[in-house]
Amino acid sequence: METKREYPTKDQHVRSKPLKHTLLSRFTRKPSRTLGHYGGSRPHSLWLRGPYEAAQQVVAVAPDYVHLSVPDEAKPAWTHVLQAPGPIRADVTQMLGILREVISLPSPPNIRTAIALDWYKIPDDAVDPRQWSNTETAELLRQGKYLNAYVPAEQRRAGLELVERLCRVIGAHPVLRQATVVLDVPGHDGQRVSFGSRVAASVAYRLGLPVAKTSARAEFRPPAKNTDSAERIAAIKDQFFVPFDIQGRVGLVVDDVFKSGTSMSETARAARTAGAATVNGIVAVRTMKAR
Repeated sequence: METKREYPTKDQHVRSKPLKHTLLSRFTRKPSRTLGHYGGSRPHSLWLRGPYEAAQQVVAVAPDYVHLSVPDEAKPAWTHVLQAPGPIRADVTQMLGILREVISLPSPPNIRTAIALDWYKIPDDAVDPRQWSNTETAELLRQGKYLNAYVPAEQRRAGLELVERLCRVIGAHPVLRQATVVLDVPGHDGQRVSFGSRVAASVAYRLGLPVAKTSARAEFRPPAKNTDSAERIAAIKDQFFVPFDIQGRVGLVVDDVFKSGTSMSETARAARTAGAATVNGIVAVRTMKAR
């Protein structure tokens, strides 16, 4: 006889402002008498609380999982239930561990899986949002991107630390580490190498992967931070291309900031046009606003 389930309550797990830990999980085993349709293999249920994209990353690693309905009495503490035969796999456990550390992004068109290391800002109800502090990752980005010639040693240190953090997550993520080519996002000024492109090249070097440098048809476009979503889409729609044959490759778009996902999506579209089999994405930080 199956024992009554005791569902953890929301208050047992939820911080008032969860910033980074976007996934909670537990797993349970079903009594063997209920498992005939698995051919005698005793399945387990994986309970998740997090965004849909996080659950889909688990399924991408282990396609045997099927989505079950979350019982009403388990909501809102749990948002997804996945079930698969046999014990939980080691790569699934690894995926769950890394998903607790990162931000699962809403995958834009042409992207299978996308994550950010962290948010850009730390919300604080006591101060004006324009005065919110940077997260630790965003501060590394700021130093690596803007210190420039003023403090070159600090700029280099921050940039290398950011690259190291990206590489660590890529190596631990069962989907992202399948990459066979790194793609950068073209900067707004074709005469300069953007910080995002430098980060992508450094990540590729550290991982021992080739870089398929993405090109833009226009020499210059307005910086993304100075445009709204509609303007960004209009400025880069069908403007990117990859001038290399990457037939059958697994692409990984590496960039510094995720706002609306438009640049990542267009880079992935260019990669797919050049033959990439699939494309994933990773960025350092995600902004609080998509526009």
